[in-house]
Amino acid sequence: LKTTLHRIYGKFLSLRGFIRRQIKFIFQTFALEHEYHNGIAELLEILGSIINGFTLPLKEEHKEFLVQGLIPLHKPKNIVPYHPQLSYCVAQFLEKDPSLTELVFKALIRYWPVANTRKQLLFLTEMEDLLQVVEPEQFVVIQELLFRKLTEAIVSPAFQIVEKVFQLWHHEYILNLIAANIEVILPVVFPSLYFTAKNHWNKAIRAMAANDIRLFMDIDTNIFGRVLDNYKNDRMKEKEEREKRVEAWRNLFQATEPDRLTPQVDEKAQTEREDPLLYDNEGLPITVKIPHHLNHISADEFDANEQFFKELDRLTQIRITDTLNKKLREKELLPMNRDTWEAMYQHESLDPDQNDNDAGGEGDYYSDSFSGSGSYTDDYTESDSGDEH
Repeated sequence: LKTTLHRIYGKFLSLRGFIRRQIKFIFQTFALEHEYHNGIAELLEILGSIINGFTLPLKEEHKEFLVQGLIPLHKPKNIVPYHPQLSYCVAQFLEKDPSLTELVFKALIRYWPVANTRKQLLFLTEMEDLLQVVEPEQFVVIQELLFRKLTEAIVSPAFQIVEKVFQLWHHEYILNLIAANIEVILPVVFPSLYFTAKNHWNKAIRAMAANDIRLFMDIDTNIFGRVLDNYKNDRMKEKEEREKRVEAWRNLFQATEPDRLTPQVDEKAQTEREDPLLYDNEGLPITVKIPHHLNHISADEFDANEQFFKELDRLTQIRITDTLNKKLREKELLPMNRDTWEAMYQHESLDPDQNDNDAGGEGDYYSDSFSGSGSYTDDYTESDSGDEH
């Protein structure tokens, strides 16, 4: 049936528009109504060859097909059977018209699964395929939006999700895109990388996060140093803000309702509990809600002087020092043997005219140039020159 439909589409030009509209109607019905159809993957295979034959520039009808037919197919839960074909069709559109990049990535983020790990892996696989055909100019448009979504995946407790994200920037083309825009991307990604490197339950993921931090350090050491300093300063400010807020609440209750205050849980008892945030509210009544990101700081016990940051600072300084000390060897500073210098000085050209020109003052040029180098004036004096010649 698939082959028959494909042959009909190729033979009857007048039916092509009708066939595309019917395929779009089937996709919309499947995605937005009952999510039941046995031939979505086969229709997408036919569509892949159809999109490949679209002429440039793309017609508005073809762009509408992408928006109204293909993008809604990311919504159904059972996306597994047809996802490779869907990803190929979307990538074909981006190759045909790079200006559709922002539209496609915004749609992917809009349909991003929240609790379905398997579907998240499929979305990350599709992003990997699409990023390999994205133009550098279009990547600049989507980079911040894209990496803010990827940071959510980096801190995921599902190790397969985190591992898939880390695989993205091990592709040479994607890594080059990141390196060209590292000043924008690194401040977005670094907090999540640090959190995963320190707190993830999987030891292998913690090691991969630490390696990726060093990867970003190697891309641009100076930018990495600035981002690291800014991150530590921001976290210290947030920690101080939390302490001030808790102290203000405690003083307020102490002055008005001291009976509602409870003794704070000591550190030993707090570490024995499964989740200290569920039991201890800094001694305040449970009705007082401290913002989540401030509680998050208390949970991971942020310390700007911990060994992890000291090691990063040390590696950063080593790389900066190596970069400053790396100098190109200049030709005039190359070591030269005295016999070589004398052979060059005594050289006579085979051209008689050239010898006449050399006799007219070339010797002074050699004498001036080499005596000014500072390497031979002490060893080769004028008296030596007279003795030799």
